[in-house]
Amino acid sequence: IKRPLNAFMLYRKFYQDVAKTCCTKNNHQQVSTVCGESWKREPKNLKGDFIRLAAEERRMHVEAFPSYKYDP
Repeated sequence: IKRPLNAFMLYRKFYQDVAKTCCTKNNHQQVSTVCGESWKREPKNLKGDFIRLAAEERRMHVEAFPSYKYDP
């Protein structure tokens, strides 16, 4: 069972196609770097939207897997 996505991972999933257009190379590491720098510059209200989405994802994850415990 995969863990629910956090706010940044949801943002990265949403933003990765845009980030790819900004990258000279189409590699995962560069896209992640662009997404990370972009996330730092986003306004609080946009980050808040993703924080709320992450909370909803956690809620649905708990509902779907009530006995789930993260165990790396």
